[in-house]
Amino acid sequence: MRGCKVEDLIDAGVDRIIFSVDGNTKDTFKNIRIGGDFDELTETIEQAVSYRNSKGLSKPFIRVQMCKQKSNEHEVEGFVRKWKDIVDDVRVSAVMDRGADGNFLIDDWIAVERAVCKQPFQRLTIGYDGKVMGCCADWFENRPVGDANIHSLKEIWNNSIELQDMRDAQHEGRQEETTPCESCWAKDAWIWRLGNGN
Repeated sequence: MRGCKVEDLIDAGVDRIIFSVDGNTKDTFKNIRIGGDFDELTETIEQAVSYRNSKGLSKPFIRVQMCKQKSNEHEVEGFVRKWKDIVDDVRVSAVMDRGADGNFLIDDWIAVERAVCKQPFQRLTIGYDGKVMGCCADWFENRPVGDANIHSLKEIWNNSIELQDMRDAQHEGRQEETTPCESCWAKDAWIWRLGNGN
């Protein structure tokens, strides 16, 4: 987000910050997070923890996460070891294939039915340019719910018509008629089972 520092987010009183790192080395990271800066991201995570602790705050809860896939599964152990004593939570999730024709697949999970997704009720996803999404799975920014360069996150959270429609769609079972929900493969949006029947 232009002009925003991690300290600003902490001072704003957010409850949780989740950093998606997806690699334990610069080379792996840059192959997955194209255009990202591994050194800048790791420095920002460390700054967030340091700043929060220096202020004596209990929030935000800081998580670092990795989506395990073929290109980074060899780094999982080192990733956990690196971050476990720095942040509050380290998560490693198996990536679902989501239409990538097996290029990312680790575990053979199958979506069996829609679930009421918690994403639009729990979080906002903010892009580098300040564009705000109501779901972290809206990778192509098909439905912005606000712009953090113009409105505060509190204003977007409470007043965005787009975000409210996404929430209503979950309660009303309109996921298949609502962007970006209709093409979603986020784990939260489905009930899953392993392909072997387990």
